[in-house]
Amino acid sequence: MFAEQRRPKEGFWDLPLVASRITDLEMRTRAAAMGQLQAKAAILDEISNAITFADIRRKNLELLYTGRTGALRTLDAVHLATLDFFNRDIGETALATYDRRLAAAAHAMGFEVIVP
Repeated sequence: MFAEQRRPKEGFWDLPLVASRITDLEMRTRAAAMGQLQAKAAILDEISNAITFADIRRKNLELLYTGRTGALRTLDAVHLATLDFFNRDIGETALATYDRRLAAAAHAMGFEVIVP
């Protein structure tokens, strides 16, 4: 996220944001890998506080057990399964991603995809 040259459009962070708990783990793991965990801690906390996280539970990941995410990397499959959960239980939820492969998979499954 910090290495991205692109930034979300103005107001993106004001929208209701939902994600799998894995999103928080990924942000912090990437920051640590860059040696930036302490330096970015405040912004990571701010971002995390803006997101409603779904816990990693079987009911939230049912799509993984259908085999429909088999071509994706594990964490991308978890994100897509979480999107499926949100669309079933919360209502229409779009996927915001810069990842082309994940966006294509989500689009192919009929999910709305936005590039922030």
